[in-house]
Amino acid sequence: MSLLKKEIETEILTLPPLARASLAERLLSSLDTTEQNTIDQKWAIEAEDRLEAYQRGELQAVDASEVIARLEKKYS
Repeated sequence: MSLLKKEIETEILTLPPLARASLAERLLSSLDTTEQNTIDQKWAIEAEDRLEAYQRGELQAVDASEVIARLEKKYS
């Protein structure tokens, strides 16, 4: 690792946790490709559509423990 990178890392690690988390999020976001952004947008729309359908009574909720039990049974 270059000296500059080490200095930057040292400086970043002195930041408060919230500032480090914010910076980490920005850095990770910068790695997203246009394709990934498109996929993320489509999933966000799908999630909103499902929530609205649930709120209209068109979809039923399933308890998380039931879902986990089904998955464990299927994949065990």
